[in-house]
Amino acid sequence: MAIKLHLLYTHSSQFAVSVGHLLTAVHKVQFDVAGEIASGAYIGGILGTTGSDGSVIENCHAESTAIIGTSDNESLKVNGNLFIGGIVGRNGKGLKGISVKNCTNKGTVALAKNLGNGANLQIFMGGIFGADSSTAADLEEYELEVVGCCNNGIVSSVAQSSVTKFGGICGYISSDSHFFQCSNLGSVLKNGDFVKTESCVGGIVGYLKQIGTVEECINGSSSDNSKGKVIDAKQTSSNNLFMGGVVGWAQKASRIINCKNYGEVSSLGGNTGNIAKYVGGILGYCNTSTEGFTFSGNEAYGPVTCDGTVNVGNDKFVAGGLIGYMSDSKISMGEGCKVDCAVTSCYPVPTSPTIAGLVV
Repeated sequence: MAIKLHLLYTHSSQFAVSVGHLLTAVHKVQFDVAGEIASGAYIGGILGTTGSDGSVIENCHAESTAIIGTSDNESLKVNGNLFIGGIVGRNGKGLKGISVKNCTNKGTVALAKNLGNGANLQIFMGGIFGADSSTAADLEEYELEVVGCCNNGIVSSVAQSSVTKFGGICGYISSDSHFFQCSNLGSVLKNGDFVKTESCVGGIVGYLKQIGTVEECINGSSSDNSKGKVIDAKQTSSNNLFMGGVVGWAQKASRIINCKNYGEVSSLGGNTGNIAKYVGGILGYCNTSTEGFTFSGNEAYGPVTCDGTVNVGNDKFVAGGLIGYMSDSKISMGEGCKVDCAVTSCYPVPTSPTIAGLVV
């Protein structure tokens, strides 16, 4: 069954709100979204957004397909942030004790059109969770815990003119969220140019900041190398692109612990000047000097490629088996990590730094 939603809203669009305990829900529909969203939207295969402290979403399974921007040339205009998740679109801001356990997604989460550069538009999407936008920072009580969830669906986007963060499990994690023992088997595909800076793609999480934690999560499969691919087909913009088998970009006192990547991580396009691409088997880019940043016990097995067809100007094609790039050498990390993968960056040109390392 397909549901086509023609939207014209003057307030945030919340397609569903969780209050209490949602147990064993199964959803099999298609969202085909067109129209105008005046101030942001939360779109989820099970829930649009959580709505109260202590909400629990458990043993829920989605086979929905969320296509944002229709294939029949209908327009979609978005002003404000857009959150899209295979299970939940967004965690309610400021809520505590939210739990998502043992949920699976088999549906596609896709941006089928360039949504333009609307007022304040940022895009966050993931196979399980679009984004956690929490504000507190207290490890004694996680605002959001996502445990034992698995994505089997494709997460993809065409070219975008707005900041875009997406991952196999979650697009954006802030504050004290904990993603534990989650796995992604679906492909994470960037199928066009992202022209805004700070765009990032990850097999598990696109962007990890504050004191968010990704722990014992796995991208891909040790027995099937077609699973968990993280692929950039084209990047010609001069703005940075961050890609990782587990996390695209990590900041501040965030933590990546005991995670594994078996999926291919490849950035293939790049044919104009001043491109900067950072690609890592676990983490694409790390720029923190904050005490407490943790990167330990991680294992990288999937091949890593950072390529481009033409190198001119100040292009940077950076690849690492564990981390593509670390901007602060004062951070000590890597205890217990393993690397067993091929790492390839494009041919060196004297005027264009080309960096590749088995570790960083």
